[in-house]
Amino acid sequence: MDDKKTTSAYTSNIPVECVTHQEITDKFKIMIRKALKATKMVLLERCDDLLHWSKEDKNEFRTIFGFDGDNYVNVKKYGENTGRQIKARFLMADGIRRLMVIANELNLDSFKNYTKCERFAAFVSPDLDPPYIINIGAHFESRKGSKILVTGNDSHVSTICHEISHIIKYWKDNSKGGMWTQDYTAANKFSTSDKDEVSYEKHVLVAQQLVDAKEEQLFENAYNIERYFYIKLNDNDIDAKDEDLLNSDIVSRIGLLEEYVGSIL
Repeated sequence: MDDKKTTSAYTSNIPVECVTHQEITDKFKIMIRKALKATKMVLLERCDDLLHWSKEDKNEFRTIFGFDGDNYVNVKKYGENTGRQIKARFLMADGIRRLMVIANELNLDSFKNYTKCERFAAFVSPDLDPPYIINIGAHFESRKGSKILVTGNDSHVSTICHEISHIIKYWKDNSKGGMWTQDYTAANKFSTSDKDEVSYEKHVLVAQQLVDAKEEQLFENAYNIERYFYIKLNDNDIDAKDEDLLNSDIVSRIGLLEEYVGSIL
């Protein structure tokens, strides 16, 4: 993969006090297995929204991103225009295709247990080749005394989608890899090291400011991208979902999205 510039996900190297990750316990496995299943279910739902594109789907897209799906936006790389434009709907369809490919490659071994560490929720090293690793911290389970739910706002699913969106695109095959998102700390600035980091609350504020101002950078900001996955699912439905069928559905939808987006990107 090219370009060793990094997102803030990469800069969150394991703190010294958290270097030794914890044992992969049954409790951790159960949590991650459910989170991964739910992530795939939410990705499928958003895929279908973009393919069916009903009036409700269009309105929800506009509410979340501040752009109509048919608005052309500049494709960003490190905050700069790449010279390519694409409809916002197509940009997200390609992004979801990428997240689906990555999600279907993840398994329990893809997640490292640092839940004793109170310094972060999760992070990836986005410039590494597969197999991808997602490091899970204490804030994945709870933050400021509040339990983090599997789905919905600021959930396990939105956190996983946020992190895998950071993964960069392959230089040999631009159709592979992640969405190459950053963590914006201001309208025109994103974090490139731990020194640049701001609070979670500031990240959320910046994401809303980007929507309100209709700034195209929001399609490169992981805190905006994760909002598209704030979908609440019933816990029993997640538990009951057959994993083999779920994986098969993901593969099928990837094929549909490849036909839908074509060679636009």
